[in-house]
Amino acid sequence: MRNDEAVSAVIGVILMVAITVSIAATFYVMMNGMLSSSVDMPQNIQFIPEKNSLLVVETDEIMWKDVWILGNTTAFTINGKNYTEWNQNQTVEAGDLIDNLHGNIRISIHGRMIYQYDFIR
Repeated sequence: MRNDEAVSAVIGVILMVAITVSIAATFYVMMNGMLSSSVDMPQNIQFIPEKNSLLVVETDEIMWKDVWILGNTTAFTINGKNYTEWNQNQTVEAGDLIDNLHGNIRISIHGRMIYQYDFIR
């Protein structure tokens, strides 16, 4: 006599529904996180390039600590102060001046590049 034991049809249906619900919940949480993070982060700064400087002309509410200035620059200043001495807990405001910039400069906020400019020496 053969012993063919298997999961009953009712338990199989319950398992399939549970797996489907867990996949749908995971997808919902993942998509909800993507949408809310992109809306919550202000990421707009507009500059006017001058000889070796960038003048902030418009900005959202962004803190200087969230702004990264990368490139061929060693001792740039913000409003006349060395970047290391600048209070990074201040907000970026229209009229702020980033000076002593040279070469290719990239500016990013929260890891996202928002501006690039090449200052010719």
